[in-house]
Amino acid sequence: MRGAQVPLVTLLALVAAVMPAAAQSVGGRTFEDRNANGVQDAGEPALAGVTVRLFGTGAAAVDQSTTTAGDGTFSFAPGDGCYLVSPEDPPGWRSVEPRNDGFVEGTPGYTFPVGQSRYSKLDQARANLQSGAYTFAAIGDSIAWNFNICSYIESFWYSKRIRDRMACVAPGATVALNEAAIKGEHTDDLLVDQGGETNNVFRLLDLQPDLVTISMIGNDLLDVDPGSNPTQQQVNQAVAEVLDARQNMQEVMSTLLAEIPTLDIALNTLYDNEAYNCNSGNPSLFHRTWIPIVSRILRELAWGQSRRVAVNEVAADFAHEDQLGACTGYDGMICRDFFQFDTIHPTNDGFNIVREKVWEGIGGVSLGSTDALARSSIDEVNHGYLRRVRRLSPTTWEARGGAAIVDPQAA
Repeated sequence: MRGAQVPLVTLLALVAAVMPAAAQSVGGRTFEDRNANGVQDAGEPALAGVTVRLFGTGAAAVDQSTTTAGDGTFSFAPGDGCYLVSPEDPPGWRSVEPRNDGFVEGTPGYTFPVGQSRYSKLDQARANLQSGAYTFAAIGDSIAWNFNICSYIESFWYSKRIRDRMACVAPGATVALNEAAIKGEHTDDLLVDQGGETNNVFRLLDLQPDLVTISMIGNDLLDVDPGSNPTQQQVNQAVAEVLDARQNMQEVMSTLLAEIPTLDIALNTLYDNEAYNCNSGNPSLFHRTWIPIVSRILRELAWGQSRRVAVNEVAADFAHEDQLGACTGYDGMICRDFFQFDTIHPTNDGFNIVREKVWEGIGGVSLGSTDALARSSIDEVNHGYLRRVRRLSPTTWEARGGAAIVDPQAA
């Protein structure tokens, strides 16, 4: 007896079901960011012809390049794995650090997994990983140490995940983490060696790391909390702490970049437990005012360095609904009144989200089953660019007032 015929459509569906899943993809666009806010606004044209490099490991090692199309878009389909995406700066342009205020203003309420992605990049990571030995140092204060009163996991939890992702990108490399940061406020310690540990820029020079992440402004302004009705003296003291931390940050970054030519730096600004207390209803108005300012200080310091410095402004994702006076999107992923301490530290789900955003903030992407946010494809690795100001050199010379020129070409 002959079996019943199977319709062609059904056969095709069965074949598709047993075939390997389609390659996971990553893509984005490049554009002229005329107002430098990290978002492609109306009237900002696409930037075509930008070289974008994808480096990492999926089923096999991947090292690919492409150029952006006429509409600024690019894409790769490397499959599941860990990768670094690195758009180059074309001649005459420099990529813009994404800004949190570009996303907060006018953004509708967030839903899981909450918030906008903000991608920066590391310039030296690929070559350093390919060398076979990669050293990553996490320096600074409680933010780098990963202090979390609500659901203590372990110290340097975020940093260890970045270390693991780097090892996933280049399995042939030995990736080491130097856990230098100290819980508490240790802004000055990075310049003045107070404890003999490696949480000091000059001791760090002996280590010669390939990547340094810095958290040093202090998430509570060195315990200075003027409250809702501060006196002028309290305000002055708090502002003085911010300005002191800003000066220290400038010296730390410029020293590291000058002394370690192959170094990448990323600044991490995660959260301020005095500013983001949505559920308690009693945040510090002073901290709410100053945290966006501190974010701008960090961004401008990074922009002014001789080499690129990545900026992670994860605080924006925690603060968005809070600043609008309503906790909706992130409400279930932060702690509430645990030990009456505060209400902004992440739960385990919140930790995972922050981890992904810290990873994306240095140009990292994890595709397929390795993506904690359940994304099989990522299509928002966007990069804005500003035109560089041309440096004009003299092209002619003349002698005046009886002056004599010995070597005019050298002059």
